[in-house]
Amino acid sequence: MAVFLFFKYGIRKVIISFFSHILGWLFFSFFLKENIFYTLIQPLIVVHNNGFAFNLATGDIFTVINFLSSSKIFSYFVVLCIIFILSNVISKKKNLFQILSLLSVGSLLVLPHLIYDYVLLLPALIFFWKNNKNLVSNIGMLIILYFWLGLRLLAIFFDINLAVFTILNLFLLIVLFCSIYNQSYK
Repeated sequence: MAVFLFFKYGIRKVIISFFSHILGWLFFSFFLKENIFYTLIQPLIVVHNNGFAFNLATGDIFTVINFLSSSKIFSYFVVLCIIFILSNVISKKKNLFQILSLLSVGSLLVLPHLIYDYVLLLPALIFFWKNNKNLVSNIGMLIILYFWLGLRLLAIFFDINLAVFTILNLFLLIVLFCSIYNQSYK
């Protein structure tokens, strides 16, 4: 999000946006009576100590790169480049609801998320619902329903290889992102 804010509004807005995050982090630390430095680095410790099971991610670029490469630095570099490119591309859009939808889908597309994080597709569903006059919008809504309902049903009834799920889901997220990007918002 910070990269998007930088491309869309400049460094001043990025700095301003950090103040709310800093206040939230400090409140969180004091509320839990934890050292502020401990709470700052705790998410990084969890990720680097295999606290996040990448085999549970449901189809993102970072997970695919980690399947293909053993170098974490390479994975971080590629993902960071993609984040910069997508943020720059999204910042060219004018409609804030379309931007919100693109940022939500873009986050799911690039970084690992578990299945409950796909609630982030709600802005995209509303975006497609308001534009339901064409086939692309209907396909977009079906893809979102797949992530909300179909993914679990497939996992229950079929023994599908994790790599197949990951590639299928990555492909569908790319289609979803491109569909939102190429739509005009009403």
